[in-house]
Amino acid sequence: MLTKTQIRNRILIRVQRVPDWKLKEVDDFLAKLENAASNPKRALSYAGVWSDIDQDVFDSLTVNLSSRRKNRRRDHE
Repeated sequence: MLTKTQIRNRILIRVQRVPDWKLKEVDDFLAKLENAASNPKRALSYAGVWSDIDQDVFDSLTVNLSSRRKNRRRDHE
């Protein structure tokens, strides 16, 4: 397993190999990653949205999910 330092060094080496015309794209991607990491409120904004969900609907989405997927696979075979 690679350490954080090893991963960062590997990324730096790979970025140095990126052609000049792709650097803006890499920079934009890194900016998106930074923004997502620094904005935990965005993920938390979904907290509690299912707090009043009907129990049957919740079971259908969670408990019964694996059986529904198995049935769907059988239907497509």
